Amino acid sequence: MANKDALPMICPSSGVHIVLPDYYSPDGMGLIVPKTKDGRVVFMLPWLGRTIAGTTDSSTSITPLPEPNENEIQFILDAICDYLNVKVRCTDVLSAWSGIRPLAVDPNAKNTESISRDHVVSEEYPGLVTITGGKWTTYRSMAEDAVNAAIKSGKLSPSNECITSNLRLIGGDGWEPSLFTALAQQYVRMKKSDGGKVVPGVMDTAAAKHLSHAYGTLAERVATIAQNENLGKRLAHGYPYQEAEVAYCA
Repeated sequence: MANKDALPMICPSSGVHIVLPDYYSPDGMGLIVPKTKDGRVVFMLPWLGRTIAGTTDSSTSITPLPEPNENEIQFILDAICDYLNVKVRCTDVLSAWSGIRPLAVDPNAKNTESISRDHVVSEEYPGLVTITGGKWTTYRSMAEDAVNAAIKSGKLSPSNECITSNLRLIGGDGWEPSLFTALAQQYVRMKKSDGGKVVPGVMDTAAAKHLSHAYGTLAERVATIAQNENLGKRLAHGYPYQEAEVAYCA
């Protein structure tokens, strides 16, 4: 904004992830390849009852709906196969998606692998603080660094240092593993001991566990909507997401 002739400060990079069946990653175990044949990193991890694997890193143009291509998917499969004693087949891929990373760019860099994945805070002109790069998993530290840079630039006197590193997300305060048990006792379908008659409930154990982990101490609000509004139906077969979650988020 301050210099119309300034060089680009970000470079779009495409990253693809794929989903494989759960038997490629036993519970509690993952695989990371720190350096593939072309120097990149590939991983496999258990994820929501499946296996997630990734990722690629390629220069790309910005598009609202990026899509993975066959070459990128095959790159991940080939990298995995180099370290497993079984061949991962294309037909094993349950789904795939592509995202675009806004990497902080060095105008002299020749490829995206050499560009830092960290965010960069700069002040090329007095009073104009700019942050580039980063990713959604580091948004808190990005905000802290940007605000600290603005404080320093403006010679401000804050009343205290950043406190967000110790703040829990909404639903995190007071959360403990036993919350799932309490939720299940009240809302999960149970069977009576006499005759095995099913007691009407609004969700099963998997759904209760999902709500507990996704919403924390606010999980009961979603469960209450499911019960009172008759919105306990799952959105997709094989997954614990309920209609009540849509209503809660609306």
